[in-house]
Amino acid sequence: MGSSEVDPLSSSKDGTSGFGSFKVKLGHEMTLENCLAIATVLEYSPADIDGMKRSDEVGQLFVKKMEIRGHISESNIKPLTDALTELGFDGILTKVDKLFNIHVRKISPQEEESQHMQPDASLSELSVVF
Repeated sequence: MGSSEVDPLSSSKDGTSGFGSFKVKLGHEMTLENCLAIATVLEYSPADIDGMKRSDEVGQLFVKKMEIRGHISESNIKPLTDALTELGFDGILTKVDKLFNIHVRKISPQEEESQHMQPDASLSELSVVF
């Protein structure tokens, strides 16, 4: 791969990579309804929830709020995955785990798939150590 090429697994269309790419992709996956449900579980204030309801880019706003509050970081997304589990949002949980594995942990999609086939390979129980 040349120096000017972008790796589609670790970068998004805007050129971000790693955790930045994860946040962009996560924001695109989040709907208003999902954000409001997760924000309620994570005990966001009524003002934060009202702000999300009025935002044109609710997913990106919510991701930013989760990062500021420490619910997601480069090394840990456990508060988010715990909230998704509590809500029974298994499909979103799987997608979040996959995005984090690919963009932050730099695991290829093939390796990521094989991890999900193994017991106890859930990212919600793992952290990245730098």
